[in-house]
Formats: sequence, structure tokens, C-alpha cells
Amino acid sequence: MMRLAVHGENADWPAVAARLRGGSIACTLETADTPLPSETSYDALLLLAPNLSHTKTIEQALTQGKHVLLAGPTPLSSAVLEAFSKTSQQVRKNQATGQFSIVNPDHFLPSRQLLHQQLIAGKLGQPGLIRMHRWEANATPLNATSPSLPTTLVLDLELATWILGALPNVVYATEAPQSGSSSKGRTIQVHLGFEGGPMALIGYSSALPSGDDYRTLSVMGSAGAAYADDHQNMQLLYRGHHPQAIRAEEKIRPLVNLVQDFVDALQTSRDLSSGVANWLRALTIAQAVEHSLASRQAISPEFS
Repeated sequence: MMRLAVHGENADWPAVAARLRGGSIACTLETADTPLPSETSYDALLLLAPNLSHTKTIEQALTQGKHVLLAGPTPLSSAVLEAFSKTSQQVRKNQATGQFSIVNPDHFLPSRQLLHQQLIAGKLGQPGLIRMHRWEANATPLNATSPSLPTTLVLDLELATWILGALPNVVYATEAPQSGSSSKGRTIQVHLGFEGGPMALIGYSSALPSGDDYRTLSVMGSAGAAYADDHQNMQLLYRGHHPQAIRAEEKIRPLVNLVQDFVDALQTSRDLSSGVANWLRALTIAQAVEHSLASRQAISPEFS
């Protein structure tokens, strides 16, 4: 039984624990300052949307030889993540524990998993175009100390490369000029070009008023197309007066999928190190987007 120490605001951990196979929630960290339990009472640490306040907790868990999984979005920089990865590698030289990884939680949305499975199975043919929208009311910058991309936009950049199974060779981004206060949000459009012709067009806006966000994803291939659209998942609710539109959420299932995949990986000794490499490449793409916004030119990302 894999015992997890977990942290994630608004996460329904009791509901997750009830659905886990081969794992249990040993401890819930209420805040970033909550100390880790004793070394013998947990096997792995899982943090949802970790921030700079979690760095000491992550370092402590790794030096204890515990497995650590971060689920984005996160403002942690490439240098910080590489340092954690190096600590993990040093610990693992002496023992078989201490894996460190980071994942995009959007991989575990049932709708995205189904779409990805259809592509892998060849049901859509060769992918040619990915179209994404993410509109939200509030945005967290990638780097809290300087103007930067919203972390949720970085999730979408990574998701596009995951769906296509490739890295872009050209990035172009443009941003709508802001009028008045910057608190009105940002509107950014990103174009990713891939070798052989596939491309992704990602639209992002944090200019919505307070309330529900909106997301859509379409994939067009040589033999078909598939999409996941919040608009299509709206249901009318009649309670007198005017009807309301209620979105059919994927709810607890994505988090259960994420945690279960982590538990399964640890129990089967699956190597999770590719997660860090994938996220670092996503940060490279994000940096290319920032350079393109600043220069108004297309940028060719340089991957290490």
C-alpha cells in the first residue's frame, strides 16, 4: 500500500482516497507551511499547483528519499526544477526511492485522455491542426517577480505537444493591447508550427468577469476530427424564473486518474523522470512565446 502525503487547495481528498487502488492518503497538508509527517508514516508526496512556498517541503521530502510528484500549474522555474531533479538522482544512487516528476493535470481529464487515445489508435489519421481556447477571470503569472505568461497558458502549450507527440520548430505569439488598468486581464494568441506541417493555435484570455471559465479543444486530422467543448457540455436547469445553464463537469475523476497513475507508477517501478524533461521543454516554449510577444517576430525554440 503506497501512502501519500498530499496538498491541494479545494481538492476532495476523502473522495479520492475512497477510489484509490493500492494507495492511501496518509496525511493532508493544509497549507504550504504544514510540516511533513514523520519519515516512517508516508512514502510519497503529491502537490497540486505547487508554488515557491513549497520549495522547502519538496527538498525535505526528496532528501528523506520520498517520491515527489508535482501537478502543475506552477511558477517554479527551470533552475529550481532541475535542482530538485539532481537531488532526486543523488538520493536514488543509494536507494531505490526518491523519484521526482512533474505532470500536466490536463492529461488526466477523461475528455483529453479519450481524444489522445483516438489519435494514438490512428482513428483521426495524421493530426494537422489543434485549436484551443482558455478564457478565465483570474490568471497567475508564470514568474511572480516579473511580467510573464499565465501558468494555465503554459499548461496548454504543453498539452499541444503531448497531443501531437512532437515539439514545435516555430513559435509566434501576439497579444491584444490593454486599455486602462492591467487588471482587466490579458488576451494572447499563440501559433505553434511543427515539422511536416501540423500546427496548433491557442487562444487565451483572462479578461472574463468573475465566474465560470471556458475551455475548448479541437483536433483535426487527415481521417477525422474530435473536440471537447464546455459549450456543448452545458445543461439547462429550470428552477423557476429564467433557466440557468449548468456545465457538466468532469469533477473528481481527473484527480483520481492522476493520483492512481502516480500510485501505479511507484508500485511497478516505472521511471517518471521524463515528466521533468517534458515540463522543462514546455517552459522553453513559454520562453519562446515571451520573446515573440516582445519582438513581434516568429521564434525558433532551442531545446536542450
